[in-house]
Amino acid sequence: MSRNPVRSKTLWWPLASRSGQKVSTCVLRAFREGNDPAKGEEFIKKRNGSSDVIFVLIPGNPGTPHFYELFLRNIVASSDVVSEAYCIGHTGHTRSTTGATERYESFSYHDQAYHKVLALEEYIFKPGKRVVLCGHSIVSSPPPFPYRTV
Repeated sequence: MSRNPVRSKTLWWPLASRSGQKVSTCVLRAFREGNDPAKGEEFIKKRNGSSDVIFVLIPGNPGTPHFYELFLRNIVASSDVVSEAYCIGHTGHTRSTTGATERYESFSYHDQAYHKVLALEEYIFKPGKRVVLCGHSIVSSPPPFPYRTV
């Protein structure tokens, strides 16, 4: 079977912080060419309930998703079941290219964990989808929040 080449794309997912402030987090998405109708976040939110597996990586520090680009592309390329892979960066660790005023605000470990829960609930966890959640470095230690809340 011939496989389509794997591509990657940078996304900015809007989230609300614990204080209610609007923030965006940088996300790197790896996918097979042909699986992306170029509809960005709306497509991700509305995808159907097929049995494809989604691989999600939460990075260690410094939390920039592009460090993991080759790894994510290899996960998708070498798997028959992983349809797409994501690295959800740490809020404030990657410079925005949206043209918005830059705010170099720091967020606590608990804030970062909260942002990841929001991103997973809003963009990743969908009925019928299986998710492999992977953490690198400090993220692989016990979380500061119960995963059952996700």
